[in-house]
Amino acid sequence: MKQLVVVGLMPVVFLGGCDVPAAEENVRTVSEFKADAELLKKSLSQCNENPGEFAGKPNCINVTRAAQELILEHREKQQRMTLK
Repeated sequence: MKQLVVVGLMPVVFLGGCDVPAAEENVRTVSEFKADAELLKKSLSQCNENPGEFAGKPNCINVTRAAQELILEHREKQQRMTLK
C-alpha cells in the first residue's frame, strides 16, 4: 500500500517542478505602441532593463520596432523641414 501511494504521488512531484506558463501575454502591435507614448516608454524601458529575459518576447520585438519607426519618421520630418 505504501508503494502505491509513493508511486501515485510521483507524477505530482515531477509536474509540480515544471514551469507552468503564465497567462498569455497581451501582445500589442507596432501601431498600438506608436499610438500610445506612455505604453511605448514603459514597455521599452522594461525590455531594455532586462533583455536576457524579455528580448525575444513579442511585445519587446514590437515595441523596439515601433521606437525605430518613430525615430525614422522624426528624422524624415526634420529633413523635409530643413529642405524648405
